[in-house]
Amino acid sequence: MRIRLICFGRLTPRSLQPAVDDYALRLSRWCKLELQELPEEKGHDPLRKEAESILKRMEGFPVKIALDSRGESWTSERWAQELGVWRNQSPNVVLAIGSADGLHPDVVRSCQKVSMGPVTLPHSLARLVLVEQIYRAHTQILGLPYHLGH
Repeated sequence: MRIRLICFGRLTPRSLQPAVDDYALRLSRWCKLELQELPEEKGHDPLRKEAESILKRMEGFPVKIALDSRGESWTSERWAQELGVWRNQSPNVVLAIGSADGLHPDVVRSCQKVSMGPVTLPHSLARLVLVEQIYRAHTQILGLPYHLGH
């Protein structure tokens, strides 16, 4: 299985990097996790420029997820359920976390929208939480003791 995570901007604070790296290393036993960190665009219509970059990187991925505050909020169990479907039906999944201004409507329209919940998270923290949820979902599917369900 290949999971591509597209993010904008540097991971800040840098103190979050070891945690993201740890989950990425753990995930390497079960899938290929590609973390693609893109620079935030500046100038005229930055979201349009970012959309072009994202959509290009989403080509060839049948499952496309956009993290969006207006999306459906998934529980950890739902992440595991969806991961199970992806593993069996379309093993290439791409997830996108937008820049500070979010994601261009063209990107959102081309993806399934998922929210990280009712709270607003800094993009770097959302990245960490997302990678952890992907790890947690794998452990649930494989019957490992990481997820206690409470």
